[in-house]
Amino acid sequence: MDTNDLILNVIGSLYEIVKSCYGLNAQYQMLVNDGDNQNDDINGYDNEAQTIILSKKASEILKCIKVEHVFSNIVKKSVQMLESICYDGTNTLVILIYSLFRECVIVMDKGIHPISLIYSLQKSFTTIIEPTLKSSRIPLITVLKSPSKNNNNSNDISLTNEEILNLKLKDIDLDLLYNTIYSTINTKLDNNNNSVTSNISNLCLESLKSLYIERSDKELTVLDIMNNRISFQDQIIIYPRLILLNNGNNTFGNDSILHQNSLIIDNNNNNNNYNNSEIENSSIIFINEILKLKSNFEKEGITMANNNKENEKDKTKLIFHSAQERTELLEYEKLILKNKIIKLCKYLERITTSTSNSTQTQTPTHNTERKDDITNNNNSNNNIILIFKSIDEYSKSLIYNLNSNNTNYLIFDNIQEQHIKIITRSFGIGVINSIDSTIKDGINDDLFLKNFVGRCGKITFYENDKKIKLENLMTKSPLLSVEIYGSSNHILRQRVGSYVTGMGIGKCCLEDLFILPSACSPEFSIIRSLLLNSKQQSGTTQQSHQNISSSTTYIDKETYQALIKSIETIPITLLSNQNNKPILKILDSFYCNFKDDNDKIVGINLSSKSENDFFLNPINDGIFETYRSKLQTFRFAIDIVCLLLKIDQIIQPKQQQQQQQQQQQQQQQQQQQQQQILSQSTTNKKEYIEFKPVEISTDAIEKEKIETTKKQNEIFYSKQQVEKRERIDRNFNTNPFLQTQK
Repeated sequence: MDTNDLILNVIGSLYEIVKSCYGLNAQYQMLVNDGDNQNDDINGYDNEAQTIILSKKASEILKCIKVEHVFSNIVKKSVQMLESICYDGTNTLVILIYSLFRECVIVMDKGIHPISLIYSLQKSFTTIIEPTLKSSRIPLITVLKSPSKNNNNSNDISLTNEEILNLKLKDIDLDLLYNTIYSTINTKLDNNNNSVTSNISNLCLESLKSLYIERSDKELTVLDIMNNRISFQDQIIIYPRLILLNNGNNTFGNDSILHQNSLIIDNNNNNNNYNNSEIENSSIIFINEILKLKSNFEKEGITMANNNKENEKDKTKLIFHSAQERTELLEYEKLILKNKIIKLCKYLERITTSTSNSTQTQTPTHNTERKDDITNNNNSNNNIILIFKSIDEYSKSLIYNLNSNNTNYLIFDNIQEQHIKIITRSFGIGVINSIDSTIKDGINDDLFLKNFVGRCGKITFYENDKKIKLENLMTKSPLLSVEIYGSSNHILRQRVGSYVTGMGIGKCCLEDLFILPSACSPEFSIIRSLLLNSKQQSGTTQQSHQNISSSTTYIDKETYQALIKSIETIPITLLSNQNNKPILKILDSFYCNFKDDNDKIVGINLSSKSENDFFLNPINDGIFETYRSKLQTFRFAIDIVCLLLKIDQIIQPKQQQQQQQQQQQQQQQQQQQQQQILSQSTTNKKEYIEFKPVEISTDAIEKEKIETTKKQNEIFYSKQQVEKRERIDRNFNTNPFLQTQK
């Protein structure tokens, strides 16, 4: 099979899987996951979510497809890279790669060399596609709008670079930002429920406002975003909430809750004996050391901070010869653990008592939470929150016994390691990995408070939900906790993934400050630019006085036609996933009415009912997408197609050389055999070929040869033979050098 046919078969299979997932009314693909993937956004809330997945995103679909082939791996890696950069456009990328490579194969069948085609594709991106997308951009800040829209370079910005860097993010048009997030999320969720899409879009917008746009501590500028790239994964903790149908207390429905500077601890019954519903002014310490007895290690195993990791058993087991030995060792171990806990608690009580009274609590951010009727504030007490990696009941009892009139301890454990990293990064503190090495004689109290102790303004207990909320955290950088509710695993995964996608879209908007009209409007603009350049080039070939070869013009023209046909696949796929849409009639209407009108913004109207409303203006309808995703999608597609076009020169040159060398050797051998046959026929005049018998070598024959050589060596080096040779040398001196000396 030809290499190009093989590539088409491989990437065509990926295209067939992904094309039905493109657009608003796209279908879901049901995927089976191994459960080994630990990069899941909502790992640990249910085991079924790790086995069966329903998704529309090409990045998730191709990640679950196990096809170990060099061509499919190239496409899969490019899709994953685009997802990590743009959070969108992966379905479009797969469609473009297949359709563009298919058209390039047709162009190469006309006699065009692949290297010439590669140069033409790269030239078309830099001279046509990128400028067209740049001219279609819509700024999120009104100051960035060009003074005159009639110019060809409609996006020439009159501001200087310094003025652009000093622009404040609070001046961003929030309506455009919301519509961009909504338009992108709407393609990932079920199109039947717009309330869910609007809820998650509002959640993303409020998160972006709290973290970047409307921060209470300072006003961020474009320069701040450029120096410190946005990484919302380090500032947001997501809590997926599965709504049980038989639970009458859940009244959230499709709503999601955003908590600013708060931490929620789930399913932790360590503090059930605590009678207060609210506690104020607390210190938080994170301890990574495992406080357990050796016997509890063997019975329970060491539970890792990540709930999805398997429990590790202690590999060093002790063997006791008597019950007395076991009792003595256990008592000694208890003594060590007790001294360590007393050392920790006494030190924390001493250094936090002085700071708890002087710390002022912040005002609550959200007052819409469910609280119990009883409220008891402990402003006079010193409350210390200890968050352990793992701790047993014996160690908890030791800490609770150290409670005094002035100090109360709250213990939490088995919190996800990723959550602890996010919290400590927001606090700007570290984790105590070893109590003995951290708390030692001569330690600076102020340095310890700065590096290991955080402050919490208020703690709220929820008896019905069995959760505890630590709010008004005094962090150095904003921290958000998001509760997303869903009635099933599929819906919950869908909403959490859409929230992550929405935050990624917001990140791209804040970093780029430009968006594009969607509904296939960029594709139509690129097609019009390609048609215009193709016409201009064909006209210049007839009346050209420049030194441009006709072959180059022909290659560019064929490349433009290939790009046009491949880009047409995007609106065709979008329309084919809708019900009863006249695809050919819509495309003919575009070419008849809008192909020469470059200034008009045209998008596909998926809810059209007649021929008069096939198209719409996406700006008027609030349908947008990010500038980064569209630009990078076309760049990735052209780069991958160029790589596939020259894959023969990359992978197979050595194989071709070896094949040629083998063929030459075979031809030489055949010629030598023919010459030998001719020479034998002329000398001996025999009409048959004599075959020499094959020498047979066995172990016995080899041994005989070795023995004979040994005997010959013994005779040669015997005393008699040596003396005989010396006598001969003295009598008959044949050495010319000795003769000259005489």
